[in-house]
Amino acid sequence: MSLVKLAKKQLELCGVTDEKITVGFSGGSDSTALLYTLAECVGPDRLCAGHVNHGIRGEQADGDEAFCKSVCEN
Repeated sequence: MSLVKLAKKQLELCGVTDEKITVGFSGGSDSTALLYTLAECVGPDRLCAGHVNHGIRGEQADGDEAFCKSVCEN
C-alpha cells in the first residue's frame, strides 16, 4: 500500500472529512514527507504547516525556517 493511500485511510479512520489540517513542519525529512503526503491527500488549500523557530540552534534553525518558508511558498 502506498504512503498516500495509507494516509488517506488513516484520515478516514480519524473522521477527518472536509476540515483543514495543521501539521507541524520542522523542515526535517520526516515532517517534509508528511507535509507532501498530506498535501496530496487533502490538497494544499486544506493544509496549514506550522513551524516554530525557537532560536536555540542559531543559524541552523534560521536555515530550517527559510527552508520551510520556501517549501510552503512552492
